[in-house]
Amino acid sequence: MTWRVRSWGLARGPQRVSTSVLIRHLRIIQDGVGTGDSLEGSFEYHASETPGFWDVTAAYRIGNRDGQGFVTLIGTDEPE
Repeated sequence: MTWRVRSWGLARGPQRVSTSVLIRHLRIIQDGVGTGDSLEGSFEYHASETPGFWDVTAAYRIGNRDGQGFVTLIGTDEPE
């Protein structure tokens, strides 16, 4: 089995994303949970100061039916 990590905009603190990107990630998680292909993850989002954009910190795993699956990371909440 191969462990794959997908890193989307990994940076210190939340990653600012558009509404369409936020919705895309939420749908991926929804589909994964609905089909039993995602068994763990966390997703936090807050409206940003810029309309139409969100500050997101997330880590979720998809592909559990195929073994370990892979992890998607968005931002990080590590202290400075």
